[in-house]
Amino acid sequence: MTSKQLTREEYSAELASLAGHLKSNNELGGFQRFWETPTDYQRWTMNNAFWDIVQQFPPLVAAAEKFQKRDGGGKWIWKIVSPQLMQSILGEEADRLAASLKELTTVDWSTRFTHRDRQFQEIEARMLAYSRYREFVAGLEAAGVTQYKTALTDHGFSAKELKELEKFIAGNAGEIDKARNPGPKEPLFEAPTAGNPPKFDDTEYTQYMRELRAKYADALESMTGSSGISLDETHVEKMMVTLDDFDYARISATLGAQKRWPPQDEHGLNAKTYELLATLPQAFARAFEGKTAKDIQESIQNSLQLLESSEASSRNWAFNTLRHLANLLRWLSQKIPIESQAFIDARTAIAREFDPRWAAMSAGPLHEKYMGQIKFSGSNALPLTDEWPEALNPAKDCIYAHVFLDKAIKDVATGNMLFIEAGDQRYQFDLQKLPGDSAYLCVSVLPENGRNPDLVRTLGRALLGAAGELEFVITPLGERAAVGTLKMKMTKADAAKVPARIEELAARADANRTAAAVLPENFTRAQKWPYKDEVLTPKKVKEAIETAWEHNRQEKIDVLHMRVNHYRPGYEWDLEVSPVQVPVARLAFSYIGIIYEHKGKVFAVEDGIQVRQFWKGHGQGYGDDLNILFWGAKPYQLPPEQVQRISK
Repeated sequence: MTSKQLTREEYSAELASLAGHLKSNNELGGFQRFWETPTDYQRWTMNNAFWDIVQQFPPLVAAAEKFQKRDGGGKWIWKIVSPQLMQSILGEEADRLAASLKELTTVDWSTRFTHRDRQFQEIEARMLAYSRYREFVAGLEAAGVTQYKTALTDHGFSAKELKELEKFIAGNAGEIDKARNPGPKEPLFEAPTAGNPPKFDDTEYTQYMRELRAKYADALESMTGSSGISLDETHVEKMMVTLDDFDYARISATLGAQKRWPPQDEHGLNAKTYELLATLPQAFARAFEGKTAKDIQESIQNSLQLLESSEASSRNWAFNTLRHLANLLRWLSQKIPIESQAFIDARTAIAREFDPRWAAMSAGPLHEKYMGQIKFSGSNALPLTDEWPEALNPAKDCIYAHVFLDKAIKDVATGNMLFIEAGDQRYQFDLQKLPGDSAYLCVSVLPENGRNPDLVRTLGRALLGAAGELEFVITPLGERAAVGTLKMKMTKADAAKVPARIEELAARADANRTAAAVLPENFTRAQKWPYKDEVLTPKKVKEAIETAWEHNRQEKIDVLHMRVNHYRPGYEWDLEVSPVQVPVARLAFSYIGIIYEHKGKVFAVEDGIQVRQFWKGHGQGYGDDLNILFWGAKPYQLPPEQVQRISK
């Protein structure tokens, strides 16, 4: 600590600089309250950022005694070095500090704390307080501050007791270090057998552990604490941001490549962080099984009750809660190799409730990616490969707007109104003709065989008034539920043909309005059942679809025919695994269409039914249960003449 004597001008300038520093640094936001609040030895165990400030105080304390309050504004800063506060800190508070330090040599710490590390922490805190107090007092003496009784012998210590304290500290510092680090320990991470992770010297290793601790320790400790993970959406969002680049497999490989524990540091933080990471899967499992699993189950039950509400806001809240839980558990399984049957059960439970509901509402696996967006293509079918045209030509291409909402259309359409806006044109949908329970809407802008001539003409006028691109908005008036920009590319000759083409397509749509439903082409041809896996027999798949349909839609159906679409020989399953390649679930790569009977009527679902199995845990595999997802499956009734066209 410096012993410089300050002039009045220097004193005022130093205080002003300190005040500005405290106000501008978020890390020091609570310093003034901390420093002015009476305490005992814990004052001197302050964090390093606070201690860096306190080390500058001795010359200011000397000047404060001599010059009192500084000139000008900001006089509040004077209080932290004022004679009144110093008298308190070095007077009655020093008595309490001395009493705390005496406990080092008089207390059996094992009777206060059962855990050895907790005993060490308490002893080390008092030892740190003694060291810093002595350093602060030495700084005051060097600055010429001698009016306070700063010696511990003035606050209850005898000379003999002080020697015993110093002997205790000198001996126990080494003993604690020896107990914490009895010798080389076996590394907790296995050395990687592939890749080329870096090898660190002691300095690099310490820096790496410091970076891991600073970035991830708080979030990981909150996940593994006895209270489990908070399900609060704001907390979860912050946790996801903090751990966005957390790669457990990469970190494990890097630590395993060192083949040793990290170098020792003053407070054992390197070892603590190393052990936290090494035991993360087990610690997380304990915390999850102890608290989080129960919280998730209660949240699921509450949401299921609210989904039955007649209030759209209640249904939205419940569905968003299920989505939040599904996303959280999916994210956790991707971040940590979780070894917990309770976690597997919770993820399966939320998947059984959320996924079928979302699949029935959504357009398929792409929906989550494009939530709140409108994408454009030349087909009313979504692209399987997630490839979209960069631009479309209204003179030659059909144009369809694929709308991805975050909730069902009936819940988006507040006031029973829903519009599509493009340029200066607006079209109001007839909600009775929309799939109200769906979160996906395919708008026929320029359809090959549309059924809504008014829509074609309205959006056609918007296309004619656009230059190169046109923004489309789905809105219930008052908010933008989904937005997308159509990019167009055509020659001048093509542009001249657009008005006539719009009218041609509108006329065709007018003629199609009364056309009967048509059997999907894939049902006009016979198909040999392609699946080879013994769990995917026609009987098992049929029964699983009927059971899932009844659960999701409260309708009993009899599946008459099935067709497997997009089948790829030799590749029946897509696997979902954790970061360390532990199975989570598997989904059939292909989709299924069905013809079914309900109350004497025959209906078709052309495509979009997918089979899934959940991993049940080690030793159990996937089992025999089939879970069914209905990705945007929209049934429509077939007239008798179309039913007769079905090939068996």
